[in-house]
Amino acid sequence: MSRGAAGATSSRLRADLATMRSALELYYAEHNNTYPAVADFENALVNQFTDVDGNLNATKTGVFIYGPYLKEVPTINVGAQKGNNGVAAADAAGIAWLYNETTGVITANTGRRGFTLVELTVVLLIIGAIAGLALPAYGSAAARYRLQSAVHQLKNDLDRSVAYARASGTPVTVQFDTINHTVTFVGMPAGTVGGTDLVLDLDSGPMDAEISSATFGAGTEYTISGFGIPTEGGTVTLRNGSAGTTLTVDPTTGLTSITP
Repeated sequence: MSRGAAGATSSRLRADLATMRSALELYYAEHNNTYPAVADFENALVNQFTDVDGNLNATKTGVFIYGPYLKEVPTINVGAQKGNNGVAAADAAGIAWLYNETTGVITANTGRRGFTLVELTVVLLIIGAIAGLALPAYGSAAARYRLQSAVHQLKNDLDRSVAYARASGTPVTVQFDTINHTVTFVGMPAGTVGGTDLVLDLDSGPMDAEISSATFGAGTEYTISGFGIPTEGGTVTLRNGSAGTTLTVDPTTGLTSITP
């Protein structure tokens, strides 16, 4: 192999590892500081959606909102396992990547010699320096991700309240609590017909957002008639740290639009 080809191979290997490590760290941050199990690696990162506890689901729902994190598990391009993309805790046929589900460490199964203490020390120093630069940006990205989860959940529920009021002929009053950061849909059940009113808690779980303002006329609520028409339009702004997004309720249709 020429020096140029060897360099390209090494660059791709480093890029593939960096991509998977970034995906694992994002998963860790969004799942109560736990990494996916070895047996669930591909499903958790590529094929399916997860809830905050790491449970898997084939489709995205209001609970299973996380993922996918990778387009695919890459094939390794060097060593005895070249062309394979299997992930396991120990070396075996077809295993390209060695993964520790407790620590989140993933390495290439190339069959090469281990690193010396000096090499490991240098790598750790470099990683520490890069992490110090990347953490603030990562924190901002995580805040934006959580905010957008809250925004889209609220938009779905607001639009659904219009459809419910029209279909059932029952008025629905939407109340925004800017202290407890909840939205109560009075008249629209959370589950089966006749159940308790739906309450969306934006300040808990994976959304972790606050209602910084809600303006509908002179108050913080509005009512949708049994014909699906709101008493008035208005705006509600959600925030997570320095990130904020405003939702606007149309005074004619009651439907919601998003303004970054």
